[in-house]
Amino acid sequence: MRFNKAKALLVKAIEVGDIPGAVAIAGDAYEVELIGATGVTSYVTETQVTADSYYDLASLTKVIATLPAVLQLIDAGALNLDDYLLDYFPNAGWFQEPSLAYVTVRELLSHSSGLEAWRPLFALSNVKEVIYANVLQSSLGEKVYRYSDLGFILLGMLLERIHGQDLREISQKVFGPLGLKRLKYGPLDPMQDSIAATEDCGWRMKMCEGIVHDENAYALGGAAGHAGLFGIAEDVARYAQAWLKLDEVLASRILLKEAQREQCRGDDGVRRGLGWQLGWGSTPLTSPGTFGHTGFSGTSLWIDPEQGWFAVLLTNRIHPNRRFGSNIQRLRSDFHEAIAQSFIQKASKAST
Repeated sequence: MRFNKAKALLVKAIEVGDIPGAVAIAGDAYEVELIGATGVTSYVTETQVTADSYYDLASLTKVIATLPAVLQLIDAGALNLDDYLLDYFPNAGWFQEPSLAYVTVRELLSHSSGLEAWRPLFALSNVKEVIYANVLQSSLGEKVYRYSDLGFILLGMLLERIHGQDLREISQKVFGPLGLKRLKYGPLDPMQDSIAATEDCGWRMKMCEGIVHDENAYALGGAAGHAGLFGIAEDVARYAQAWLKLDEVLASRILLKEAQREQCRGDDGVRRGLGWQLGWGSTPLTSPGTFGHTGFSGTSLWIDPEQGWFAVLLTNRIHPNRRFGSNIQRLRSDFHEAIAQSFIQKASKAST
């Protein structure tokens, strides 16, 4: 098996306690291959992971649910990348200077709006309207790259405002035409599905299993623009294939390419497209045009359009709590390098 090295990395990470379990898939635009479904979904139940185990996708929600839904509105002429929030929320940034009213959709998607990274909204309220009102009065800093959950919460609000529907319904306009039936917002039922547990939450007084781990998404009813999505690795892989093929069922080719174009760059060299992080600085084996995203729960998706491959890694590294799984960045780096090496070797054999 050509992905033996990548699978061995997952097995080792489980053995040393870095992660409880994992499902990994890699492939190209037309084929997918299961690398491994190994370990347990929970240390409590010791239930074995399967290829159909659901994982809390965390911030992958931003690029799997929110980004394509925004692009589809642009394709439909209902929204523009350079529209101001003022056009849809007249009370945005009221009495604030600089004002949130003059932040654009493009700036929200590229994390260059000046919004802070995060705020404990869940400690304020669990009433959706109260949380939304609070976010609309956010103060801004300098418009430089700063990864922001608040920006994608606003994008979720914008989607609901234009569609007049809940994010659960809106997301199915993306997933339905692509045939992705196992990408959905929670809650999920542990009695019906295999679900990877995340954190034993102190303030919720229970283990998060089928309910979103992200506190702010939970307070918003489990569905938000920045987090809340659950899925299995195969459907995440099928979604990645749509990007490799520039599938216009997802969005127009022009917008799919625009999302992969650099929109801003941080002082630390991090490059952002629309939603996606661009480049992969941890290995010389991937192409400059590689793009992807990670999730706090231990998930990641990376796509190399130049070499024509993608890799999905789903783990629940924050189980039983977020103090575990501190080696996830090293695991991701080594895993993606092993995947890239496998595809390079395959291409080399094909050319000889």
